[in-house]
Amino acid sequence: MKFESIIKKINRRLPDTVVHPGDTHNRKYWFQYNEYVVSFYKDEIWDKPGEFCGTGFHMRRVNDVSDPMTDYFAGSFYDNITQILNVLSPPPSKYNEGDLVMTKNTKRMQRYDLANLIGIITKVRNNGYPSYVLMVGGKADAPYETSYIGERDIKPATA
Repeated sequence: MKFESIIKKINRRLPDTVVHPGDTHNRKYWFQYNEYVVSFYKDEIWDKPGEFCGTGFHMRRVNDVSDPMTDYFAGSFYDNITQILNVLSPPPSKYNEGDLVMTKNTKRMQRYDLANLIGIITKVRNNGYPSYVLMVGGKADAPYETSYIGERDIKPATA
């Protein structure tokens, strides 16, 4: 992702957040949001001189520091800025409690024997990636509650 796009995405998802250059070479950038510090590097794209991208996305708590004497490294690395922003400020859920939905006919839903069932959402969990608990019918032991099902495995039930 281009560096300018990363800065725009941070400002759009986390308003009033200031991105600071962290070192003298203007290569490492960081920002603080609540109790987390996020850092990443600005690297030149090797086959496009003059264009920059972001790499090495890292998030840690404010007062958590690495200790190389014990092999403890604070925080964790992410593949892109979107993953970090989803943890810091989760996007809104697509479905709400009480919505009537249908499970999709995917390999995962077939493995769990939940393919093509209609149910009502009873719980919503959104910790970066929304998931739902359904009260489903249409089986011998119905109605029963499922474990958490990801947003990509359900769709709105239509008449």
